This record gives sequence, structure tokens and C-alpha cells, in this order.
Amino acid sequence: MDDKRVEAAARLIGCVLNYECGGDWDKLNDFAKEHYTRVAKSALEMSDAAAWQPIETAPYTGQFLAYGNGETGICHKDEEYGVMCSVDYCPIGGITHWQPLPAPPSDATP
Repeated sequence: MDDKRVEAAARLIGCVLNYECGGDWDKLNDFAKEHYTRVAKSALEMSDAAAWQPIETAPYTGQFLAYGNGETGICHKDEEYGVMCSVDYCPIGGITHWQPLPAPPSDATP
């Protein structure tokens, strides 16, 4: 899991629980930082695991992140052909799960 995601979530949790939104993370003691980081990591791991859904429920519009045979890649679902994968991703054994693609970076330009 990306440390930047965990740190961002930990800062938010620390902000909410300490009523110090906009406060200085660096002023928290080490115990508080470690605690909020553990809570954030657990929450993100649970969220990531819950995001995976059976491939049968994948939408017929847009692309999604697909999982199959230990690999992930970008796919879309076609009513006639089923799940269609990108050229560089086509797991042998089939795709079993999907989840929505993450949002693009906040500073990305269209």
C-alpha cells in the first residue's frame, strides 16, 4: 500500500479525532502519529478489499480495473463479447473480479 495514501488518511483521522483540522501533524506525539497511521492503514486495506466485486456485476459502460489469475489490468465489458482486456493484460484462467478505476490526480489536466 502506498505510504502517501496511508499518511494522508492518518492526517485526516488525527485531524478529526483531535479536533485540530488544519493543525500541525508534526506537533502530535509519536504515539498518536503511529496510532493514527495504523488505523488509517487498516481502514484503507479494508476499503481496498471491499472494492473488489464479482466480474458478473461489472458495468457495460466505461473501463474498470480487473483481477484474474494474480494480475490486475484495465478492461471493459461488451454485451456481445464479454470482458475485453487491454493488449498487455489478458490473464489465462479468466477474470474473476473488478472495481472502479481510481479518480485521476487532482492536478491532472483533461
